[in-house]
Amino acid sequence: MKSCTESSKGRVLLHRSSKKIKLTYLLFLALSKFAWAQEPVKVAGRWDITIQFVRCTGNYTAFLEQAGEKLSGTYRGRFIEGELEGTIQGNQIRFRGDLKIEGTRLFYSYTGTVEDDRMEGTVDMDEYGEAHWTAKKH
Repeated sequence: MKSCTESSKGRVLLHRSSKKIKLTYLLFLALSKFAWAQEPVKVAGRWDITIQFVRCTGNYTAFLEQAGEKLSGTYRGRFIEGELEGTIQGNQIRFRGDLKIEGTRLFYSYTGTVEDDRMEGTVDMDEYGEAHWTAKKH
């Protein structure tokens, strides 16, 4: 079976089946790129967040604003409140903030996934470790 043919100028030309394979491959790459760059999920609004710490559970309310992939907002707990900023790509969400407790500043970073009106993931609290979090939209 021939896979190539030679032109009258000595150049190697692809056989028709090879051209189809190449075209199929290019189409696959184009569609993969399109699927990878999907629109971010809409997450603007009020979210009730529950964090499962080692010994207890914390409940917070976040108010998120969204401009494309960029997120900003505020959070409020029983004794704390502050600002958030982050990003969302497809259904992958990342946001971070900090809070001051007795003169010490604690930085934390949430990562997770969004599905419909729910989110869940992990929050990293620097030297205080990680915890699992879930959120439900109102």
